[in-house]
Amino acid sequence: MLVCPAAWYQTVRGKPADALKLNESAPVPKPAQGEVLIRVHSVGLNPVGYKLMAMTVWPLFKLPAIPELDFSGTVVDANGTTWKAGQKVLGRFGTGAKMNKGQGALSEYTVISAENIVEKPDSLPFDQAAGLSTVGLTAYDCLSVRPNQVKPGSSVFINGGSSSVGQMAVQIAKNMGASDIAASCSKENHAIVRELGATDLYDYKASPLTEQLKSSRSGRPFDLIVDAVGSPELFTSSTSYLKPDGLFVTISANGSTAAPMGMAMFRPTFLGGTPRAFKLIMTDWNKGHFADMLRWQSEKKLKVPIDSVHQGTQQGVMQAYDRIMSERAKGKVIIDMQ
Repeated sequence: MLVCPAAWYQTVRGKPADALKLNESAPVPKPAQGEVLIRVHSVGLNPVGYKLMAMTVWPLFKLPAIPELDFSGTVVDANGTTWKAGQKVLGRFGTGAKMNKGQGALSEYTVISAENIVEKPDSLPFDQAAGLSTVGLTAYDCLSVRPNQVKPGSSVFINGGSSSVGQMAVQIAKNMGASDIAASCSKENHAIVRELGATDLYDYKASPLTEQLKSSRSGRPFDLIVDAVGSPELFTSSTSYLKPDGLFVTISANGSTAAPMGMAMFRPTFLGGTPRAFKLIMTDWNKGHFADMLRWQSEKKLKVPIDSVHQGTQQGVMQAYDRIMSERAKGKVIIDMQ
């Protein structure tokens, strides 16, 4: 029996240090029909990973389960699919596979649906490839959830411009033709976000962000606001800086942030409602979006921001989770499994 030298399993609910166990002799998984076996090179962490560990409840989630969604690696067994052994790929597990099958990326070998991987270009390093899927697809979904919301000449505001999703959103908005790309981040990160394409920057630490926007953008409202942080006040105050036919999107699925926004949208104005469209984004697998992102990457118009790379050892994995949970990462936190 072939064994997997390094496979991480979530065994209980809790923080990564308590919930995760390293198995150094787990059997190499066998792909079912329509699945392929991957030797994982790199894994990209996302905040949803450690948040799911803390909220995992049986029977909604199967335990033990391999954590994390995003990876890059090499096809080992194509299992009768159109893929070939030796092909370099990147991919993302859907939440269904995570919940129902316990499948995930944080293992030296993993199996995944052949439909949920794409070929990795030689120009894209494994670490960047592992960091692309969730943040890239999420940012693209935010910018394209309404057709033609972002087009040449559009005006976009990105709250949390230095976050991984924010950095991707700035670049994708620029590639989609937006000419006015504003973003919020701390002053020390202004240079990073400006280099990616932001044309107007706001230091959220200097004064309340909503007041800054009311003062500077009431005469130049945005077509789209992308909230990569989760700020109900940003939405409820948006009539001053978001066009009447504009759209406010957020990636925060936290009930304490998303629920007030949804309620404000439907509440009548005279009862304190906000007459602007609101959308909560749930990331979907989209090969068309992947094709665009990989094309932009090959043209040097899109790069995956990397904060740090950690080894797949006990110490390295815990350091990686500590880093992403600190909320100070300026890009993707990557775990190298090789």
